[in-house]
Amino acid sequence: MKIRYYYTKDLVINEIFTCDWSNITAAKITGTVVEMPVPKPNADSYIEIGFIDDAGILNPGENVEIVSRTGNSYALSLATPPYSEWNYMYDQDSDYSFNNTSSDFVVWDKITVYISGELYWGIEP
Repeated sequence: MKIRYYYTKDLVINEIFTCDWSNITAAKITGTVVEMPVPKPNADSYIEIGFIDDAGILNPGENVEIVSRTGNSYALSLATPPYSEWNYMYDQDSDYSFNNTSSDFVVWDKITVYISGELYWGIEP
C-alpha cells in the first residue's frame, strides 16, 4: 500500500522525507519525494508513503497513524528548536492535497491510496 500527498515544491531543494513517529513504529514507514514528470495544477511533486514488507496487516477498522516531515535535507537534520527552518519555504495553500478547513482526521479524497500499484482511493490531480 502507498499513500500520496500532492503538493507544489515551491522553493525547497534537496527534499527528504522523515518519519518521526508511528503507532506501528517509525522504522516500518517508508517515504519518497517524487517530482511529477508532468506537473498538474497545484501539484508538481508528491510524497509517497509506504511500509516495509514486515510492517504487518491492516485489518478492517484498524488504522495507522504517521507523524512525518518533508523538507530541505539540511533543515530536517537540525535537532534543536526552533524548527522554523523545516517549513518556511512551503506554501501549503497552493498544495493540491492540503486541507486548510480541518484540524482533525477527516475523509479527504485529494490524498490517494494505491494497493499493488492500482488506485484504490482518492482523486489524482
